[in-house]
Amino acid sequence: MENKKQYYRSTILIAVSAFLSRILGLLRTTLMGSIYGATQTEGLADCYSASFKLPDIIYNLIVFGIISVVLVPYFSGIIKKDDQEKLNKACSSFINLFFILMTGFSLLGLIFAEPFVRYVLVKGFTENKILITIKLTRIMLLQPLFISLAGVFGSYLNSIEKYKAYALAMLSYNVGIIFGIIALSPLLGIYGVAWGTVLSAILLFSIQLTGAFFNHYRYHFCLPQWNAELFSLIKLAIPRVVALGSEQIVRIFITGVASFIYTGALVIFEYAENFSMVPYGMLAVSISTTSFPIFSKYHVDKNYDTMLHSLLDKIRTLMFILLPAILLMILLKKEIVEVLIGYNKFVYEDVNLTSQTMSFYLLGIPFFSITTILAKYYYAQNKSFLPMLAAIAAGLTTVIGSYFFSSLFAVVGLSIARASGYIIQTFILILFVYYYHKKEKLYQRFPGQDLLKTLQIILINLIIFVFLNITKKFIIISSFSNLATIHPLLGEKIPALLQCIFLGFSYLILYIPICLLLRMPETAFFIKFTRKIKSK
Repeated sequence: MENKKQYYRSTILIAVSAFLSRILGLLRTTLMGSIYGATQTEGLADCYSASFKLPDIIYNLIVFGIISVVLVPYFSGIIKKDDQEKLNKACSSFINLFFILMTGFSLLGLIFAEPFVRYVLVKGFTENKILITIKLTRIMLLQPLFISLAGVFGSYLNSIEKYKAYALAMLSYNVGIIFGIIALSPLLGIYGVAWGTVLSAILLFSIQLTGAFFNHYRYHFCLPQWNAELFSLIKLAIPRVVALGSEQIVRIFITGVASFIYTGALVIFEYAENFSMVPYGMLAVSISTTSFPIFSKYHVDKNYDTMLHSLLDKIRTLMFILLPAILLMILLKKEIVEVLIGYNKFVYEDVNLTSQTMSFYLLGIPFFSITTILAKYYYAQNKSFLPMLAAIAAGLTTVIGSYFFSSLFAVVGLSIARASGYIIQTFILILFVYYYHKKEKLYQRFPGQDLLKTLQIILINLIIFVFLNITKKFIIISSFSNLATIHPLLGEKIPALLQCIFLGFSYLILYIPICLLLRMPETAFFIKFTRKIKSK
């Protein structure tokens, strides 16, 4: 069996870093919303959001598919041979390769930024907004190079199961953007925010590089040796690149549709997405990151029963923590948006639109989170074709849904389409797991107890959600609105904040005892873990 204590410690480390990173991300969003607003402004925040798209395409299609699928298994195979020198050369070879590739593609991006932005990305923008988006895109094209190199070092650290620098690097990204908003924006306007984003990529790279050197990495001037093992891994990455390509098409399509809705529609959708992704970034990313090496080891050892048990164990742990967070956010959608970004230029109408958009996006997050773990489960078995098919199906669902639902519900329709795509993707991947379980007969027994516990967690959370949703209507905290006589913000923020605290506490005092009564493995483990910490 896997070292569960070490797994939880690594997961908790990444989860805490992801949580702090998301807190910084929320601060970034608060500052952006306050300064640049949404519907009642000239739309500079829309331009900034759109400027990410071309750099993201270059990074995701050229680098991320290889980094996420190829490098960790490739480095892990070298580690098994206990050859540090060979590992250093392999890491250096990919650093050099991606430096050459990303430099070349970034230069091409600079050349084609104008026609891409003008005729493909944001045709619905005004001429002035298009020109601003082009300039911002050209600045942002410096970002993919540093993120790519940071990704290689991140794979190096993950493969040797050293997560401290990886976790610290997660915090750095938003720090640079916040610096750009606070320090550079007053001097350079929205372009200062773009330069802050470039700075964040440099910080990300610097921390990963430092962590690698502290863990015995030494640079070599070389390029990858194209052996049979590497070719097979690259072949495995091709479906992943196709899946990422479909995701980029979806993002471009959503951006294009949003550009025709109204000023601020794009940034409202992206703020709703950012808020919704907080629990995903804290939990699903951390669990999937630490699960991938575990799945890979079980596959290499042909320990399929334990591998399937481990998959369901990870999904159950995910649902145990994720579902309460998601359902609480749906209950408190308006209060959350009000407290976090309802300031200055982000007016009351913007708050309402963002909260409505977020509530529908949140419905897809549990499915998207499960998909992240399922994808790593497939990649560990060298099956990347199936996740590709699921991603393409999800992309088609989202594209068709975006066109249809946006005509009915404007920006809220984009979230409905996004959630629909996530749901379709999850069910396809689950069906594939069941299909291969039957076809290949790799498993001697199905861990039904793990599945039952997961279904119990879902049912418990739905019951608590319905109960608190009814109870919320009878909670009167509006008496604090007289604080508005002291300051207008107090009359709005304090009641919303108290509502969040009260319902959050109520959820916990209902949820934890029920889980203890049903002997959920997660509650038992964390109680023992807490007792050990206290005893020390």
